[in-house]
Amino acid sequence: MTWEFPKTPGIKRERSCDEGPKASNMVSKAKIWGTALLINLAPGFFFSCSQDDGADPAAPAIKIIHLGTHESPDDRVFYTGVPIHLEADIKAPGLIQKIELEIRQKSGYGNHAVTKEYTGSYVGLKEVPGFYEHADLLKDVALGDYSLQLKVTDQKGKSGSVYDIVTIRAGDGQGGEHNHDH
Repeated sequence: MTWEFPKTPGIKRERSCDEGPKASNMVSKAKIWGTALLINLAPGFFFSCSQDDGADPAAPAIKIIHLGTHESPDDRVFYTGVPIHLEADIKAPGLIQKIELEIRQKSGYGNHAVTKEYTGSYVGLKEVPGFYEHADLLKDVALGDYSLQLKVTDQKGKSGSVYDIVTIRAGDGQGGEHNHDH
């Protein structure tokens, strides 16, 4: 028994899959190309270019631009009673939580230290080009060499630090080592 579809006037009947190899070959090629296209494009839908919240950002990076007194051309030399001039470029992909400065005596008989923490307007920033701050240096601080550490901690808990050696001298940084009358 053969099944036939009734002929509808005005509608042209196309060849069916069982009417020869040409029709079945076209369908199988279309399926193959469609499947190949889907396989190649599917990863793009699942792995888009959006920011991955699970990515682990790099630790903060710091580059010292200037250490010294503002008036003094001597880098890495501070003077008693004159504010410390500190300038650095900071990059923190994990967003800044705090910036810490520590200056601790390396030589001499004392155990003098200057510490300062900066937060405020820096919290939440990714980059601080030209971080520019002053810290007060007391007049009675011991003279000599000190280690300086500038540390940045980000909101992911990572930190980056730079270390340097600075010298504290008597005077005002205006060209003389000891500028007053005796």
